[in-house]
Amino acid sequence: MHSLMPGGGAGGGPSTVALVLVAIAVVVVASAGTLWWAWRATRRQVERGRRLWQRSALQLRAATSPWDPRGEISRMRLDLDENLRQTERLLGDRGVAAALPGALIDLLPRLRGVAAELDHQLVLWEGEPDPGLVRSALPQLSRRVRGVVSDALRMRGSALQLIDEASRGTREAAEADIRHGLQALDDALASIRQLHVPPEAGGGAAAPPPPPPP
Repeated sequence: MHSLMPGGGAGGGPSTVALVLVAIAVVVVASAGTLWWAWRATRRQVERGRRLWQRSALQLRAATSPWDPRGEISRMRLDLDENLRQTERLLGDRGVAAALPGALIDLLPRLRGVAAELDHQLVLWEGEPDPGLVRSALPQLSRRVRGVVSDALRMRGSALQLIDEASRGTREAAEADIRHGLQALDDALASIRQLHVPPEAGGGAAAPPPPPPP
């Protein structure tokens, strides 16, 4: 006799099939999300390692290059890279970014783009074998590097000034609390010292202690 309940039967009915399909879908979605997260984490690690290697190679090249036109370009690249990285560290900090206007944060991608384009040109000039040709281009390249570095410095200076203004009220309140606590501590120490002062009898010297019993 067939079951009179909905979804009954030998195979469990449509509801059982639907539950199985939902469970399979959940497992697939969870697995895909885990793989996506792992891929992004691996990609970030690879990108971080690549940038660290590039920076180490740039530092070594700038330190060991002779003081000729191509060596000067290597040092320009290092100066450009250091200023860009410092600006990224400052403006990329979550606590710092929360205190800055969006207009200043939005300038960071533009600074990255300008610095990347300039560094690409410096790489091309760094590989130029004719020192005379490189020497003739140095003044213009140096002006461009100084301009981008100056922009990065202005961004960091503006960010630090805004952070200082935003935290001034909290900082002054904390400093006042510290001074108040130190004053309370001094008062407590003074009270403790008063406990060890022997009382004076009639304004004269304190009476000597009684002799011990024979």
